[in-house]
Amino acid sequence: MIRAIPHLEQRSAEWFAVRQGRPTASDAKFIITPARAGLSTQRFDYIDSLLAELYIPEGHLDDDSELYTGRKFFGNRFTDHGNQFEQEAIEDFEGKTGLDVKPVGFVIAADGFFGFSPDGSSCTADEINQAGRMRWGLEVKCKCLKNHIKTMRENRVPDEHLGQVHFSLAKSGADAWFFHSYFPGVKSHTIEVKRDDYTKRAEDALGAFLDEYKAARAHLVPMLNLDEDDEQEETEALEMEEIA
Repeated sequence: MIRAIPHLEQRSAEWFAVRQGRPTASDAKFIITPARAGLSTQRFDYIDSLLAELYIPEGHLDDDSELYTGRKFFGNRFTDHGNQFEQEAIEDFEGKTGLDVKPVGFVIAADGFFGFSPDGSSCTADEINQAGRMRWGLEVKCKCLKNHIKTMRENRVPDEHLGQVHFSLAKSGADAWFFHSYFPGVKSHTIEVKRDDYTKRAEDALGAFLDEYKAARAHLVPMLNLDEDDEQEETEALEMEEIA
């Protein structure tokens, strides 16, 4: 059964902490390929980043992450634009579909490792925890107008988000996932994605990745951790430097 953590604001310190070292749907592009949902060659670099996250000091996952993982959690002008219009896009989706979007927080998969943060769901976090699943989820994207037009023209989930959507489907147990593309001042575009063969391949690839990630953690974390003698020597060396 999946488990939801309620009242967890996206991009808050608590949200970052629960994601630390955890493979998430937003990073699915590093795990599975968009064409066939096979394992991506980028997954090894992603595993290294996840392991590096484990060593970021508490409370610094957002601002110091780049020094550890080589990548930022916070984005750029385009992601800022997306964050600014996300709630507006959710309200637009509700008005367009008649569906009631409920906030979820963060969801941990039944395996205890994978996680995802839907922009909304058919169920509240409490309802998810009671039922162990959700009926549908929502992914909202407020990209630049050019990308919005492309999504509308092709009428399919863009390759860069295809893995994220099917990751969420595979790990949530949901029957459908909605992809809602929104740009202020023009019509929005909604795509309903249902479980299919691609979802099954994604689920298999995620299972194989999890085995690799667990093996890497078991092998590399003991090699990275300082033992007590090393920590004592390091502390004494720092104290000597301060005295000098």
